[in-house]
Amino acid sequence: MDKKKIVFIGGHHNSALVVAKILKEKYKIYWFGHKHTMKGEKSLSLEYQEVKKERLPFFEIKTAKIYKNFNPFYFFKIILAFFQSLRLLFKIKPQLIISFGGYISFPVLLAGIVLRIDYLLHEQTVRVGLANRFFKKWAKKVLLTWPNSKKYFEDVKTQVIGLPLSDDFLKDQPINNAKSLFSSKLPVVMITGGKQGSHVINKAVENNLKNFLLSFNLIHQTGGTIKTGDYKMLQDLKEKLPLNLKQRYILKKSFFRKEMDKMIKLSDLIVGRSGAHIVYELAALGKPAVFIPLPWASGNEQLENAKILESNGSGLVLEQKDFNSGTLLESIKKVLMGIEEYRKNALKVKKLIKKDASQKMVEVIEDILN
Repeated sequence: MDKKKIVFIGGHHNSALVVAKILKEKYKIYWFGHKHTMKGEKSLSLEYQEVKKERLPFFEIKTAKIYKNFNPFYFFKIILAFFQSLRLLFKIKPQLIISFGGYISFPVLLAGIVLRIDYLLHEQTVRVGLANRFFKKWAKKVLLTWPNSKKYFEDVKTQVIGLPLSDDFLKDQPINNAKSLFSSKLPVVMITGGKQGSHVINKAVENNLKNFLLSFNLIHQTGGTIKTGDYKMLQDLKEKLPLNLKQRYILKKSFFRKEMDKMIKLSDLIVGRSGAHIVYELAALGKPAVFIPLPWASGNEQLENAKILESNGSGLVLEQKDFNSGTLLESIKKVLMGIEEYRKNALKVKKLIKKDASQKMVEVIEDILN
């Protein structure tokens, strides 16, 4: 018997890939996603690299974000992406489309409706994204990460399952592997701007790097964007540091999933944006954090995400309007000074996090297909 076919839309690819890896033995999986890190960049996205590593068929969907202000060029790109999706879905003939949100899902789900293909939505954020709000009406089911999101889906079938995370990620972290990376006994702080990196955060590190390294060991993920040249700039700066400070600074463009997991687990404090995935991961691990929410995220969703952990005493929010290299260092020092209290609160949050989201999602998918 031929395997049933499922198309994944990888808006938030980390959790989507966890589920796809479970299903790929039993079903034929196809992936629609972003091939490059950013518009106009030639460097391959982590999404593309990790999906291809799993030997899943990958199709790049070239679309654009939907903005409140009408832009004819972006509208034209979305129309082209709709017809591209229509052609691909007609050729593949999947029994189900699984969307993890993001603007890439809009043309694909629209094409799915035209072809009468069932689809399932998963919402990662507290404040629901535009695509999921638009397509909820015709979904077979909507799966939620946070109970707070239910108010946006009162008229449709929902189930709160949490965010799918890998079994390896959920394993208890080692007591301390930092000694294998740093000779200094100072705390370990990880600064990350997400998959693409953050130019604003990278510049703040550049402007105060020596003072950072006098206070803590630093793992810094810059992103690989060629346009800003942040990684090269920080690499040059690192080479000029005294040896003792240079040894306290790990600088990388990006980390593959397993390497990223390791770095998060051995860090005392995580600093970065507050996208849905990283917030849930830190809650699941019981990790304190300093969040710098992306101010132009849809519906200010990143601020809403960050406030969940701040309200529980396991995180600190530093809004971008108040952000500079000085306030960043002050915020990090504030959390490190009270790190035991932040850890205690973070461990309380950890107990509330659902750990079986992957299994729950697979059960829902199989119910729909069978």
